[in-house]
Amino acid sequence: MYGAEIWGWKEWRKVKGLQEKYWRWVLGLDRDTPGYIVREEVQIEKIRIETGKRAIKYEEEMRERTDCKILQECWKEIKGGKVKYGQEGREEYYKRNGYASEEVERLREEGVGTREEIIRRDRDSEKQERWTKIKESRYNRNYKDIKGEGVPEYLKDSEIKSNKRKKMVARFRCGNEELGNKYWKEEPEKLCRLCGEETEDLDHMRKRCRELREEVMKTVDILDENGKGAEWMEELSSNIIKMRRRAGVGAIQKQKLEQEKYKDKGNEIQENQFEQMTKQLDVFKVNLEEFAVKHKNEIRKNAQFRKQFQDMCASIGVDPLASGKGFWSVLGIGDFYYELAVQIVEVCLSTTYKNGGLISLSELRSRLIKARGQARKLKIFGSGFSVVPVGKGQYMVQSVPVELSMDHTAIIQQVANSNQAFTSVYLLREQLNWESNRAQKALDHLLDEGLVWVDVQDVHEKLYYFPSLFTACINATN
Repeated sequence: MYGAEIWGWKEWRKVKGLQEKYWRWVLGLDRDTPGYIVREEVQIEKIRIETGKRAIKYEEEMRERTDCKILQECWKEIKGGKVKYGQEGREEYYKRNGYASEEVERLREEGVGTREEIIRRDRDSEKQERWTKIKESRYNRNYKDIKGEGVPEYLKDSEIKSNKRKKMVARFRCGNEELGNKYWKEEPEKLCRLCGEETEDLDHMRKRCRELREEVMKTVDILDENGKGAEWMEELSSNIIKMRRRAGVGAIQKQKLEQEKYKDKGNEIQENQFEQMTKQLDVFKVNLEEFAVKHKNEIRKNAQFRKQFQDMCASIGVDPLASGKGFWSVLGIGDFYYELAVQIVEVCLSTTYKNGGLISLSELRSRLIKARGQARKLKIFGSGFSVVPVGKGQYMVQSVPVELSMDHTAIIQQVANSNQAFTSVYLLREQLNWESNRAQKALDHLLDEGLVWVDVQDVHEKLYYFPSLFTACINATN
């Protein structure tokens, strides 16, 4: 402790930790053994006691050395508060021991010695602090009942010659050999290493552990400072070592508990991952809503863009129509029966591969009661969802983002009223009095959009079929 006369006023945590670490090593104790138990077992004081004693002694000697001008000048600067280095904790040291620095100086001027009294108070304070922690400690609750005055006999008894045996006794007395003392661990980790049935403590191992013989000695006798329980300690340690080498009941139970622990940990990790994914989806939903608001007009006006937006929603499992409180409500479609509208969309999409995107309202009605009124409300989507009249009180529901002109509608009406599912350039010229170019252009557009199928097998001209007008499609119930 070189230079403690200068820096000894303050209790330095690193120095204190080094002292406790040294004695844990000497006694073979676990690193998590509380320092107050270690100091009480070997009867050592905190280093602050010795360093404080040196500091106060040096201060008194410096004050009395009137023949040394350098020391006197240093003493004046210390009293005047000009010197900070090495004086940290000086005031706290005196206050901790019931004095103020001014009072100590006054008593010195009067010739009253205070050094021994201050050191005695510091020792008493440290001992009281140590025992308060021992009594309130959750670690090794037996220690307060087994510790006597002074250094334990097993550490100084000449009959206990084996240093290994001393370490064993020290480990039991300081609580290292009871897993139940490790209060910070989970319950499965504190079970008896032999039977695996109860928390491992001396009371269990003496009376209830079926892997050990019942011990008539009391806990205080086993942990006696004279080493009376050393033989029982050796037997217990030997059994624990054997149990580690074979698949005993305790080992099997421990493995089972470890497996359960890993399972619980896996469930915990899975729940955490699910929670994180939920949070990420919530963030994505917010971003999707912001995107919908930002591109509101474009989604409403541009059928192709709206279709792509709908596909994007579907790919991540978001149903834009499922709730009136969703982000689609900001687009102006929150004023109709959402559930029915969702069902209409599902019917249209599920039959697109049959009819190309046009379905008769009568078929839709057969699939969905009262669908016509709700289908009209789908006009809010623009041309993506709309009701197309085909004459004679019949209607078709359009579910693809295609802009149909009057020519296209006229063709659909002409085919629907002809009780046929097809038409051609020649038929349009004859029935609608159109020119060939006009008819061909309109049919090509319907073909490009997938609303009609072309039949090139006719030797005279191409026939254009509307799959939505096939009798088999109209009468389909699946």
